[in-house]
Amino acid sequence: MDYKDECISCGKELAPWERNRAECLDCREIACETYSDDADHESITEDYAS
Repeated sequence: MDYKDECISCGKELAPWERNRAECLDCREIACETYSDDADHESITEDYAS
C-alpha cells in the first residue's frame, strides 16, 4: 500500500520539506491568520481563585 504525504486541509501533496506534517505551508499560514486574534490572552480576566 502506498501512502502519500498530503495536506489534511486541502489534499495537496506536501513538498519535500513539509513531510511528516499535517498541513501544507499555505494552509498553516491561513490558520495562523484566521486564529491569531484568538491568542490574545491579555483580554482574559477570569478569576480562578473564587
